[in-house]
Amino acid sequence: MRDAGPGKALIPPTARWGLVIAAVCAGSDIAVSVHRLPPEPMVASVVLGFALLTLAAIPPAWREVVWARNTVVSAQALTATTGVPAFVLPAVPPLDVIISAARLVVALVVAALLLTTHPIT
Repeated sequence: MRDAGPGKALIPPTARWGLVIAAVCAGSDIAVSVHRLPPEPMVASVVLGFALLTLAAIPPAWREVVWARNTVVSAQALTATTGVPAFVLPAVPPLDVIISAARLVVALVVAALLLTTHPIT
């Protein structure tokens, strides 16, 4: 573990894992959104925007800036909720329902990892 220097605290390991998982999710959201952009422009654009917001907020969140951490949690939660219609629409393939459920669980894990160290202030 490297020294944080005088007056600087290291980011807790749970928050570090939460940010890494959020970055991986944002990267996969970008890949899927770019792939689905032509047929479904509205939802794909929203998910792409939240993914870019997540990636932009991760560096300041890594330095324990509170607004950035809260932005990462919020953007991940909003991105996960875009998959909720998969549970109620009749023509959604079962694989998409499973992916949407997994994305919701991962968003909850990210929120738990980032918010257990320091609650929202």
